Amino acid sequence: RTNVFAALIGGKDTGKTSAFDYAIKLLDIKSPPLMKLKAGSGEGLTKEIGDVGGSSRLYFTDELAHLLLKMQIQGSAFATILNTIFYEDQQDLVLARNARVNFNCRLSVAGGVVDEMFNDLFGAATTGGFYDRFIFGVAPSGYGYKYREFTGEPALRTPDPGEPEDAFGTDRPVPVDIDRDVWDARDRIAEELKLTAADNRLLELG
Repeated sequence: RTNVFAALIGGKDTGKTSAFDYAIKLLDIKSPPLMKLKAGSGEGLTKEIGDVGGSSRLYFTDELAHLLLKMQIQGSAFATILNTIFYEDQQDLVLARNARVNFNCRLSVAGGVVDEMFNDLFGAATTGGFYDRFIFGVAPSGYGYKYREFTGEPALRTPDPGEPEDAFGTDRPVPVDIDRDVWDARDRIAEELKLTAADNRLLELG
């Protein structure tokens, strides 16, 4: 699978949002693949996305605190829903009043977290597998970011609606697959380093 859950960790004014902004503009990620929204629940998120035929979506929350605080509400299924979606595109959910949602999407999640809030936000509600599905990027100690507006053209371009798929030739994102040899290498590394089962997902994400 080629989806990721990613979080940037740093103090205020360390450029977390700008880093995502630059990446999104360089890769020319637009709606509908880019989803900038704040969902109140896992059920609400799956309903909003719905069945997109297994296509990729980036759920970009900017401030992950909104998502993580919703997970801490008593009875919230947000974490368990996202845990399942990490590995499974297709989900059938039954919501309140027997409303049904057919979800079919390869979902990635991205956002930033202020370092002083990290322990509270990635707390008890996320220890059941949600935390270790994430790749974390941590700002260096003492680092300060000076904002500059993004300039220039995207490194890649994606066709606008109505443009032919081959509008930009090979100069655009394409679906990728992970070669099976990668998994053999992962297993060799795990054995050589005598990693525990809890560490194996870190290799998987890498």
